[in-house]
Amino acid sequence: MFNCFPDLNDLKKLSKFYELVKNTNFHKNSENEDNFVAIYKWAIILYVFENFIKDKKNLKILDVGGGYYSWLTNYFTKYGEVTNIDIIDTYKENGKLNSNKVYYNSKINFINGNFLKVGKKLSNNYYDFIYDGCAIIHFNPTKKNNLLNYGVYETAAIINNILNDKGIFISSSHCVHPNYYQVRDMIYPENLMNSYLKAGLNPLFKPDFKINEYFNIDNKYFNPFTKKNFNEIISNFESNKKFDLLFERGNMRDETMLMTLNFLFSKGDFVKNNNYQNFNNNFKQKLMHLVFKIKRKFRK
Repeated sequence: MFNCFPDLNDLKKLSKFYELVKNTNFHKNSENEDNFVAIYKWAIILYVFENFIKDKKNLKILDVGGGYYSWLTNYFTKYGEVTNIDIIDTYKENGKLNSNKVYYNSKINFINGNFLKVGKKLSNNYYDFIYDGCAIIHFNPTKKNNLLNYGVYETAAIINNILNDKGIFISSSHCVHPNYYQVRDMIYPENLMNSYLKAGLNPLFKPDFKINEYFNIDNKYFNPFTKKNFNEIISNFESNKKFDLLFERGNMRDETMLMTLNFLFSKGDFVKNNNYQNFNNNFKQKLMHLVFKIKRKFRK
């Protein structure tokens, strides 16, 4: 599991978690369709929590950029102390939301603020489990010190400080498809990975891409919403050999296409203790091999 982009066997492991999130009706549109990409991200986070956090009592859990009081943040309160840091003022926004989509819980320690500032005030070596569901890529999308997306790097450095020695950090996030354009804070996977590694986080699995037919996609509009259940989705993947629902093109993103990838880390000092340069170069080489394999047309 967690070879960045999943194969069919990876997806099948998520059935229980996908249905658990789907049944909350949290990720539905006005046509009563399920947002597969959003549910998938949460299912990955739940899978990691169940399989990599062994002792689930009295945990210290952090949701990075969790937004409004969500089902997922509320779910974790039964396992211990949960903190959610987001720049959105949840208390002011709650009154504007439909009541069935607000999971207020007094056990959640909500901190309203910029993570790049607030995070530096958190205790070091404190959290057992930290998760990101596609928030970090939006943090300060600038280039600084010759590092693309310095905000991602700075966030990862904070996480590396506050994560304890046995803690786990999971990032299930949008990245730009290797054959398309970067737009604003929507970046290539190697730039996201590079930021995490430069900050010292230690990858639990070697990040890689499965070079297969699932990447041979057509240049078209992708809609991540579906009325199919999980078994129907898997059956469609098996018959069509395409992970269409894991891709997304939306308004104001006409120049790029997004895919959902997973990165799993522990606390560490990766740059100092490992051959970072070779690792990162190998990751980029595999991506470029993928780009040429799918007929490089767009990337620049």
